[in-house]
Parts: sequence; structure tokens; C-alpha cells
Amino acid sequence: MKQPLRNWPARIICWLALCCIASACAGFEAPAATFTPLPPTIALTPLPTATVTPAPGQQAITLSLPYAISSTLSQTETFHFLLYLPADYYQDVSRRWPLVLYLHGSGEAGNDLNLLKQNGLPEKLEQDKNFPFIVVSPQIPAPPERQDPTTSYDIEGYLNKWGWKGYVSKLEVLLDYIQASQRVDTRRVYLTGLSLGGFGVWAYALQFPDRFAAIVPIAGGYHFVDGVLPADLCDLKDLPIWVFHGQLDPTVDYRRSQVLVDGLQTCGAREVKFTLDPEGLHDVWSAAYADPALWEWLLAHEKNPVN
Repeated sequence: MKQPLRNWPARIICWLALCCIASACAGFEAPAATFTPLPPTIALTPLPTATVTPAPGQQAITLSLPYAISSTLSQTETFHFLLYLPADYYQDVSRRWPLVLYLHGSGEAGNDLNLLKQNGLPEKLEQDKNFPFIVVSPQIPAPPERQDPTTSYDIEGYLNKWGWKGYVSKLEVLLDYIQASQRVDTRRVYLTGLSLGGFGVWAYALQFPDRFAAIVPIAGGYHFVDGVLPADLCDLKDLPIWVFHGQLDPTVDYRRSQVLVDGLQTCGAREVKFTLDPEGLHDVWSAAYADPALWEWLLAHEKNPVN
């Protein structure tokens, strides 16, 4: 059946309108589509959060923290350490606690935190559950091959390459994290260490002389084989220091401590104490850490908050 003629006018009108639109658009060139690319996704390592609450007592902890190696570059550093919290740490959540950063000796270097519990302050904390400080005891790696103690070698090179001196800036990262994640009294942050750690105490304090309220280096020094003083020793003249050494120490000559104490006194040091045990060997730290007078002396010293 033929369609009625009355539909043709409408169809003609539509056809003419389409022709007009096509004619108008013939000379028009649409602009090229532009897209703003999304910025690349940067994988950031977030600071660990306190999702796991450390128990009172001494706990082994491993965590990774961002560590700046320059003004523009950073990497993730993994820390292995013991964290001690006093038995009543959680009884008063408004209370802030003094903190001790402890640096171990060469015999405890490695990748087994149980080594730390066999000596020094961590050994004491295995038994003393009422010690009134937060204590952080990090562990540094052992050298690839431990040197034979019966042969001579470059002890200064050993100290610089494998000792605490090269870890100071990393320790700052760990210490900042502990202060942010635990209830630390930042006016009372202290540093102690024995033997290799005693050398580390001097090195750390010289790099950051305003970091601690007081320091306690034991059986250590700065230079192992001579009495050369660090050029910036007088930067420590306002820092309270208590030095311990055994006069019969066969491992680290007591004069490595004596020369630093004498140099500080020449600088006009405000407070430097030197306990030289006339019958003491290398292990004078056991008696030092067992003496309540040491911890009372530390608590008597505080400074303005670091942050």
C-alpha cells in the first residue's frame, strides 16, 4: 500500500535540516582531544603505627623505617632491637618515662637479638622488671669475617667501618620513632654503651652534642691506638658525662678514656666524672650497671625537650 502523501512534507523538512547541518559543519575542524596524565604513583613506606602494643619487659622487635640518605633520596632501613618497658608502664597512661639508648659491644654484633641478653644492660633487664626507664638496645651486623684476635689488623678501620660510628644517623631515625610511638620524657633521654658501644657513645655525642641529657661511656674511647683528641671535643663541655674504665683493661687501654676526660676538663667541662677501677679489667660495666647510684645520677639530669 502506498503511504499517504500527507507524510511527505515532514520528511522533506527533516531532509533539508540535515543537509543544512552537514553543510555548516563541513568547514569545521574539531580540536584535538587533550589529556592531562595522572602523576605517577609513588610507593611510600609509611611509618609503622602502634597497632601492636609492646608488652612490659624486654621484647625483640624488627621494623623498617624510611631513612634519608641525602636531601632528595631515601631508603628503607630495617632495625633489629630490644625494647624494654617498665612493669607498670600501662598503669598510668599520662606518665612519661625517661629513656636509655644502649649500644652493645663487638661480641653482641650479628643478627641474633638473644646475644644482647647475655651482657651489659639487656642482661640486667632480663631479671629487673621494675627498672624505671624505657630502654632501646639496637643491634648492628657483625663483620663478614670476624678478625682473629691473635693477629694484628687495622683496628681504627674496623671501628669506622663496622662500629657504631657509621650508624649514628640511622640511630637518630630509630630514636625519633621511639619517642613518637612511646611515652618518652624527652627531657630525660640518655646514652650509654660498653666497649665497642663505649666508642659509639663518644661518636654519637660528638655528632649530636645536644641530643642527650647525659651520657655514660664504659670501657671505650675515641681513637683506639693513640691519644689524639677529636677537634670538636669541647662541644661536649656542657653535657654531663660519667666515664667508667678498668685500669687493668687488657682490651681497651684505660688511657683511651683518660685522655678524653682530661681534654674535657681543659675545655672547662661543666660536669665530667671518671670512675677508674684500679683492679678492673675490661668488664667494668657489670658493677656500673648494678650500682643504683648511676641511675639516680642520670635521673638527676634533664634538658629541654628535643622536639
